[in-house]
Amino acid sequence: MKHMKKLAALALAIMMLMGLAIPVAAADPTTPVTGPFTVTIKNAEGHDYVIYQIFTGDLSTNVDGDEILANVKYGADYVPTGKNVGDLVPLDDLNALNANNINSIKTTGAGTAMTYDAVNKTATATNLVAGYYMIVDVTETLPDRDTRSAVIFQVVGNTEVTSKHTGTTIVKKVQDINDSTGEQPKDGGSAWIDSADYDIGDTVPFQSTSNFEGLANYTSYKVIFTDVMSPGLTYKEDMVITVNGKAVKAGQFDIEATEYNNTEDPAYHGGTQITVTCNDIKALKDIDGNDIEVGNAATIVLRYNATLNGDAKLGAPGNPNKIKVKTIPDGEGGEETPWDVNIVFTYKLESNKYADEVKKGNELTGAGFTLYKWYKTEEGGEWRAVGAEVKGEEMTKFAWNGIDDGKYKLVETTTPAGYNTIDPIEFEVVAEHVIVADNPTLTNLTGEEEIGEIEFSANKDSGLVSTDVINKSGVVLPETGGTGTTMFYIMGGVMVLVAVILLVTKKRMSNSD
Repeated sequence: MKHMKKLAALALAIMMLMGLAIPVAAADPTTPVTGPFTVTIKNAEGHDYVIYQIFTGDLSTNVDGDEILANVKYGADYVPTGKNVGDLVPLDDLNALNANNINSIKTTGAGTAMTYDAVNKTATATNLVAGYYMIVDVTETLPDRDTRSAVIFQVVGNTEVTSKHTGTTIVKKVQDINDSTGEQPKDGGSAWIDSADYDIGDTVPFQSTSNFEGLANYTSYKVIFTDVMSPGLTYKEDMVITVNGKAVKAGQFDIEATEYNNTEDPAYHGGTQITVTCNDIKALKDIDGNDIEVGNAATIVLRYNATLNGDAKLGAPGNPNKIKVKTIPDGEGGEETPWDVNIVFTYKLESNKYADEVKKGNELTGAGFTLYKWYKTEEGGEWRAVGAEVKGEEMTKFAWNGIDDGKYKLVETTTPAGYNTIDPIEFEVVAEHVIVADNPTLTNLTGEEEIGEIEFSANKDSGLVSTDVINKSGVVLPETGGTGTTMFYIMGGVMVLVAVILLVTKKRMSNSD
């Protein structure tokens, strides 16, 4: 009898799987327990259920007068390898029963579809013998914000259960600002979108919004957020959490950042996992110590910043970030949402240096370039250097890794001996990426000339925007209207005047002779 009570406790401990609790009502003491029995699910509208027989058994009464099962045997829908239907179940097999058996049960047995009553919105299974059963929600298309369920429970009489559909969603977003224009792409009016591009070293703002419904059905409601960043993003440990719009008192959410090592998840392997846990969102207090009323629903928002670092992937692979949330109502079972993903892109600019129009074999060394980016400011805007001057005695390729879209200016700040300094070249890096999608992608990358003669090639997969810069040797005449022409005019006039004076003087000297 003691073991049977342990089994009953174990079944209750796994009553909820994947977030849908179905508490089992006790058998009506006035109902005969000789069977057959009926199981009825209330609040079943929009869901399809299949019931599986796991164990059967003989009805018995314990010292408290409760009906329990004795001589537990394998049922029709769950027969482990080497066992037969009707074999007695060893104690070890009973103790090992848990939610992980569910897939095995579904594979082993076909189960029986429950009958739906549209008037009463119930699903019913009849003619059941005493035993343990599992109900599985097999709805192909779930009603909006509903969740599936799978539950194991004991039947020792006519049993009525209530399906508590908890709607849980989570959405991960990122903010994107064009430094040169100050503008943000919008998702239906919101500046929080699914993709962005940034310079390496920039701070990237992230926001995750999770909605929970059906909280009134439970005494406590534990949530566990799992946020994973790829190696190109560094968590700044500045998370701010609000519940129903109110900042929560410190210490009520446990926040732990650890290295994420999973070779089977290569895009994220070597990155950071942030685990955020709250043991009961129904018992939270705000920063003033007042209770946060959640009622039947709660919205939790997590905000933090990350730095796009030197390990960032260039181009289409990008630097993804994903999150999911697990709910554990009343300490039982657990539903886990799918991952929600967003991504941060960054690019590379490369300039190839040549001595003349015939490029091949005429790579030119001895130059140095400084790249500037235009930043929108309250006063209008300003050019800011993108790092230090890039130069080297033998360098013919000049590269800037980890830039985003925006307006740029390329300035030759060191000129090879015997060559003319090129005029500054202004251009724009233009990137297009899907801003609303489950898996956002980079769709286009180009460089567009604004001032100066320059042509670009671009590859969105590698994130490379490339151009050629040509230096010419010899003397370059000053442009019309410049200070150089004025000096030439003055010098020319002086020379003409001197020539005239010399000619007149010479002529007078000749006449005097």
